[in-house]
Amino acid sequence: MMCFDRTICMLAIYSVGSFIAVASTSFGQATPADRQAVWIQGMDRSVSHDPDVKSKQGIAVPGRLSSQNEGWLGELKDKLHMTKEPWSDADATWVYQQLSRACLTGNVDLPQAGIVESTVLFPLKFQTQAKAMRRHAIVGWPVGSYALTISPHFSIAAQGSTKQATDIAKLCEQTYAIWRQLFFSYWCDSETLQRSLELKTPLRSANQERFQIVLFRNRDSYIKQLQQIEPNVAISTGYYSPKLKTVFCYWDEATSVATLRHELTHQFFSQLAGHEIVQPEELRSDFWLVEGLALYMESIQVVDEAGFEIATVGGWDAARLQPARYRRLHDETWIPWDEFRRANNERFRVGTEIKQWYSQAAGLTHFWMDRSAANRHLFLDYIKHIYRGLPEADSPIQTMEDERLRRDYDEFLIVSESKLLKDPPSSKAKELVLSRCPVTSDALLSWPESNRSLDWLDLSFCKIDDRLFLEPSESPSRKRWDVRRLNVESTLVSDASLTIIATMPRLEELDLSQCQITDRGLESFRGHKTLKSFWLTGNAGISNQGLAILSSLPRLEMVELSGTSVTEDGWKNLLSKSPRLRRKRAVP
Repeated sequence: MMCFDRTICMLAIYSVGSFIAVASTSFGQATPADRQAVWIQGMDRSVSHDPDVKSKQGIAVPGRLSSQNEGWLGELKDKLHMTKEPWSDADATWVYQQLSRACLTGNVDLPQAGIVESTVLFPLKFQTQAKAMRRHAIVGWPVGSYALTISPHFSIAAQGSTKQATDIAKLCEQTYAIWRQLFFSYWCDSETLQRSLELKTPLRSANQERFQIVLFRNRDSYIKQLQQIEPNVAISTGYYSPKLKTVFCYWDEATSVATLRHELTHQFFSQLAGHEIVQPEELRSDFWLVEGLALYMESIQVVDEAGFEIATVGGWDAARLQPARYRRLHDETWIPWDEFRRANNERFRVGTEIKQWYSQAAGLTHFWMDRSAANRHLFLDYIKHIYRGLPEADSPIQTMEDERLRRDYDEFLIVSESKLLKDPPSSKAKELVLSRCPVTSDALLSWPESNRSLDWLDLSFCKIDDRLFLEPSESPSRKRWDVRRLNVESTLVSDASLTIIATMPRLEELDLSQCQITDRGLESFRGHKTLKSFWLTGNAGISNQGLAILSSLPRLEMVELSGTSVTEDGWKNLLSKSPRLRRKRAVP
């Protein structure tokens, strides 16, 4: 399976200084309903659990769980007393997640936590050879030409440095720990869990082999060596081969965390089923969920709190959910459910609408995983069923009416004003789409200032006005907006805001359609050095006079002027002065 390049499907941009992306959620408070939280790493059990003792890292090591945690602990103990009664998969998943949490927090009153495999929860040991002693069996790298890092569950062969290989091994182990808790019912079942609790034996997955990862030095090496395995590898940023049971990727600091999580997800679902599965390429239908799950796992964010790592997955601000929201709420596009669900690998990946297919897959996976617990468990059952290649005509997901699904999906995508106030976006979020959402300038101005630097902000058809951009100018200490792609189509933004918008240092795309902009407002953009694409549709106050300003933009490649007062002669004059624009052959 491949993770496509950004030319096919936009990737999230992550911090490159660390492999940890910090979530905005405070875990002293309740996790927002559309995010799932799992505890994934803590102190080794060999470390003292005396709360007065400091760890070697200088972090206080918790002992008994604090009073604020006793609710979930009591509920867990009650559930463990009922091991003789059959559990549902939902029950088993919850119990496993809470046992992991109890194991992490060093709760000595709960010996059942010992069934959790400790190698996915505590600081891990890595063995690294700076120069591998064997020729690589798959890609044929000679002895001594690559580094090899062995972790509890992974074997990482990397052409880069040993530090990079170790960092990637840590990221792989982190992703594995999250996947095991989130999709517990896929690799295990309630009967096996209850049996392990009864016999007090560690719970292990069926696959005991290490996952194989191959990391190339750069994109050129990646393409050159993999073209014989996968002819279309040039359009990808990562690739999982079910046949070779190996993830292949290269390290590009802007996209590689998301790419690796994506491909690891394919690997886990293919290799950890515990039973015979149909490989994704062989699926007769429902290929969308294969890619949807991998895209969903790109939303992982991790917070380090008092020596523990706690991960969230999902959320309205998830990177892959933004294009999905744009295409559904802004463009109002929708692939009918029956057609979408029946598509196999070939149909899913062939055609000019491939972006829409991937976006809808990501959006629907978020819908089923994040909308409610009932939705999620229904979806998890469906995943197991599809990977086994069995027909199930009576599945509520499979037989859902198109109109109802589209209505529920639209409702899920809408972000309310109260949601924005209670759950501001992560400080790491770089792309935010709120098209047609009932939000105002007040809600956006309440965001932390760290959210004002974005690669993409779409506020089209929202109830925003000039205050969104002008208010910060009245407080010099406050950070102004810095957006690379800005859409304020059909809002109350006017000429007044353009003096501020024009100062955005990275602005490349701007959509001011239906905003009552005039030639006078355009004056703020005279000589703008970075603007490439400009939408001015439906602004009758734009005339030939304003085109003189557009001709001064050295990087302008596209302009949309339909519904303005620009004449054909004015347009031809602009083309004569803007050679870049001429090559794009834009027309009013």
